[in-house]
Amino acid sequence: MASENEVTKEASRLGLFRDRNFLWLWLSYVISNLGDSALALALSVTVYNATNDKTVLGLAMVFGMLPVLLFGLAGGVFADRWNRRRTMITADLGRALSVLLLLWIPSAHFQSHLNAQDRGLVYAISFLVASFSCFFSPSRQGLLPALVPRERLLQANSLMLTASQATMFLGPALGGLLIKFLHPHSVFIFDAATFVASALFVRLIANVTTPPGAKAARGVRGLWQDAREGLHYVWTSRVLRPSLILLSLVVVGGAVYNTLEFPFVRDLWHGTGTQYSLLGALS
Repeated sequence: MASENEVTKEASRLGLFRDRNFLWLWLSYVISNLGDSALALALSVTVYNATNDKTVLGLAMVFGMLPVLLFGLAGGVFADRWNRRRTMITADLGRALSVLLLLWIPSAHFQSHLNAQDRGLVYAISFLVASFSCFFSPSRQGLLPALVPRERLLQANSLMLTASQATMFLGPALGGLLIKFLHPHSVFIFDAATFVASALFVRLIANVTTPPGAKAARGVRGLWQDAREGLHYVWTSRVLRPSLILLSLVVVGGAVYNTLEFPFVRDLWHGTGTQYSLLGALS
């Protein structure tokens, strides 16, 4: 049985939702994560079913990870210079438009075979969506302290983490249901709609984001200087450098696992997309 102190802490944490600005940011985070999870599952299933080629599926995963290496650090630097609220809205709308480009691939191609042009479009869209995410995520993280008092940041981050864990379970399950009962195009439309909804929620947040700091006036040269200084600090730190290397290995291992997971389920277990979505929700 929960103690009175634990009940009080939980009530205090949930009381953050009475702050409309935090509520809009939380809903934006939840709905965009939900769409992301559904799209990741849908792309794995539809691309491999239409090509029977692990290389094509692997390249789609690689193009979805490449922006993290290219823009991951720069995204954080830009987040410190730009209006974070506007950056999040722009990134959301950019991701929505990118996903809608998948509708250019004819429906029949997802049922039979993706040609070279279709594959190139899948790679490009995977790259674009991940690129916009590199600017959305640090902007959201930087906006949170401007919305929540310092003494309640731990509670706010806890609610964000809970939402992330929930969407990691619900997203694949939802993606599997959409693929089973509807066409893959429906998943792409759903994902684009989640990004638009996320942008609308961010738009409702009062413009309380902290203004760009003095570094914003240093121009492009200052931008790259900040990026170099940040990378140098991480690489020379005895704590952060091993963490960065370990994180890189985890990301690479995750990419290999995600690439081989559906082929394993379909070809060795003779499973369906629905069973794969259940595995994704439980893993």
